[in-house]
Parts: sequence; structure tokens; C-alpha cells
Amino acid sequence: MKRDARVYLEEVNLAAGEIADFIAGTDFDGYLTNSLLQSAVERNLTVVGAALASLKEIFPELAERIPNAQRAMDLRNHLISGYYKIDQSAVWDTVMRQLPELRQTAQSVLAELDCEATASDPRLIYSHKD
Repeated sequence: MKRDARVYLEEVNLAAGEIADFIAGTDFDGYLTNSLLQSAVERNLTVVGAALASLKEIFPELAERIPNAQRAMDLRNHLISGYYKIDQSAVWDTVMRQLPELRQTAQSVLAELDCEATASDPRLIYSHKD
């Protein structure tokens, strides 16, 4: 059975969306004082990085279209390696500066793939939410 790139892009979209929801109305100081928020953001960043790593392995041409994909994968590796100290300013910078563009591009590529799937077989459409 052929794997579907849309599954990985949807994981990126959903996890990035959750991060955006989590940090809405929060500034960096608020983020620094909320360990629960930090954990939630870090967990979703690992999902983004893992989904992009799978996408890169199976569909490298699509992964190349995602800005900062390698940085997201590197951050995921850093977060799951259990390093004692995580640079929260780097996490915040990634979430505020790189993640919105990454998510937007993932959504665009996902929409293109949905259109292609619908054109070839309307039953193949993968339902997702923004």
C-alpha cells in the first residue's frame, strides 16, 4: 500500500495549529513562567519534526518545499534527546518566526495534493481542518 504524503502534512498542520492556539495571547515572559505551556509546545514541536522527517524520507521532493523543515527536524531531535536544558528563547523564536510560514506552506502543499487526488479519484480526498 502506497503511503500518502497528506497524512504527514496534516500532522504538521494540526500540531502547528495546536501550538498557535496554545500561545495565543501569551508573550515570551508568560511562556517562560508556564511550564505546562512549554511542555505542550515542545510536544507538538516533536510531532511537527517527526512528521517532516517521515515526509522527507518517503517524499523528499515535497519536504524540500517546506521552509525550515530541517530546522524543525533538528529541534525535534534536540527536544527528544533529553537534554537537561532547553533554550526556551530558541523554542519561542521558532514558534513565532518559523512555524507560521512552515504551517502555511504545509497547508498549501496539502491543498494541492487534495486537488490532485480529487482530479484522479474523488474518493481519495483526505479530510482535514485548518
